[in-house]
Amino acid sequence: MAGRGRIPSERPRLFLLVPALAEVSLVERGVVKWFNQVSEYGFIACADGGPDRYVSGGNVAGASPVLLAGAHVEFETREGGMGPEAINVRLLTGISGRP
Repeated sequence: MAGRGRIPSERPRLFLLVPALAEVSLVERGVVKWFNQVSEYGFIACADGGPDRYVSGGNVAGASPVLLAGAHVEFETREGGMGPEAINVRLLTGISGRP
């Protein structure tokens, strides 16, 4: 079958779309260090002692993105423009997240 433009031993390549490892995250826990209610951003201290996670109000579960300092939360992490960023943030107990 000469003239088809392909060498007979050349096989078509298959590409699988797999999320990058940086996008995959396990659920982590931490405590809110501070959160600016007006600007809707702050930082979470990781329970495992890892680097603090930036959090924006748009990544807080619930009707109003309000986190109080000292609130216990769980979250996932992704690599953001300013380093590790907490996403899908949920309070662990009560409104404040305090036990």
